[in-house]
Amino acid sequence: SRLNMSRSTFIRHFTKICGCPPHQYIHEYRIKKAKEYMKDSYMTTTEVAQKCGFYDASHLQKYLYNK
Repeated sequence: SRLNMSRSTFIRHFTKICGCPPHQYIHEYRIKKAKEYMKDSYMTTTEVAQKCGFYDASHLQKYLYNK
């Protein structure tokens, strides 16, 4: 409602601009940030998973190793 457009119109415009739908963009961003944290940080895998919005470390690892 803030953008004065429907959900489907927003998704269509977002996909056209970014090349993927919003949910995929957010998912890929979370994975990217998790990789950065794991490379450049002292945090455990569990802490990284929580910080990036994954359920737990095994949930994060499932996505890290499937990419």
